[in-house]
Amino acid sequence: MGPANLLAGRLVEVQDTTALLALDSANFSEQRLSGKLHQEISASEQDTLHLLCRPADVCLHTENLLDDHPNVLAGTVTYSSFVGGRWRTLVEVGQTEKQSLLAFADTPFPLHSTIQVELPPERCIIVRQ
Repeated sequence: MGPANLLAGRLVEVQDTTALLALDSANFSEQRLSGKLHQEISASEQDTLHLLCRPADVCLHTENLLDDHPNVLAGTVTYSSFVGGRWRTLVEVGQTEKQSLLAFADTPFPLHSTIQVELPPERCIIVRQ
C-alpha cells in the first residue's frame, strides 16, 4: 500500500461525494480541509474521520498561497533526503502537538524552513481509521 498521511478531523459538511473536516481546534485553529468521501463510509456530522493524502500528491511551496487555495497548512521542514529520484521531505504541521507529513518533492527544501503544504482536495480521501 505504501506510505500515507492521515489528519484527524470532525465531519462538518457533506456535499455529494465531497466532505469537509474541521481539524483539531487546539492544534490547527479550526482549519478546514476537504476531500472525496470514501464510497464505503456513511457518516454524520460530528463524526471523527481522517483525511488521507499520499506523499506523491502533497505539494510544497515556499511562497504564501493565496486564500483561494484550499487545504493549505503552514509547516516546517524537519528532514529531507534524496531517494529513488525524488526528495523525501518531512514537514511538521500543527501548533501545539506537531504532526509530521511526508511529501515526495522534485526539489530540496532547506531544513527548518517555513513552507506551505498543499493537500489537493481532488487527491485526498476521507476515511475512517
